[in-house]
Amino acid sequence: MNWYKQSQSEIDLGDEEPEWSYPGAEHDYNPYWSYVYDKKVEQKVKDFVEGYVNELKRDLFPQVGFLEDMKVAFVKLPRNAIAMYIDGTEPYIVIAIDISRIKRIVKKMNDLNYLEDHIKVTIVHELAHAIQQGVDIEYNEKEAESFARTYVDYGDIDRFWDEREPRNELV
Repeated sequence: MNWYKQSQSEIDLGDEEPEWSYPGAEHDYNPYWSYVYDKKVEQKVKDFVEGYVNELKRDLFPQVGFLEDMKVAFVKLPRNAIAMYIDGTEPYIVIAIDISRIKRIVKKMNDLNYLEDHIKVTIVHELAHAIQQGVDIEYNEKEAESFARTYVDYGDIDRFWDEREPRNELV
């Protein structure tokens, strides 16, 4: 599906940010406290992301072992970020994602037919940061990207966290 071309003609969905609640989470973080809600994300994109998150919770979470749940917020992010794992939300993960920025990157790469793939890789990349935090290892962008690509492209799970030592905190 070419969402980019279809989305150019869709109407504005309103200004109000959606209600945010995360029953059962050990935190009360609301991404709309920190970031502006992106009201222009189409419902079909939201549905795709929700379906993919459910797929990850069903297929990947049990393999990792310590993740409980995940929610994605559609926001406009600062700088050149396309998504962010919200530090401290693991095991009830919150990921903020900027769909409009992903669309611009996909368009610039002349890769419009692969928007779904880019969204999947972005979500799994941020999920890798939640895993890194959950096992108390330093964030590593190359490791997160490799984890995401391996999972999205091949369905394999690179258990990088089994091979790394936790950080040594000064006491």
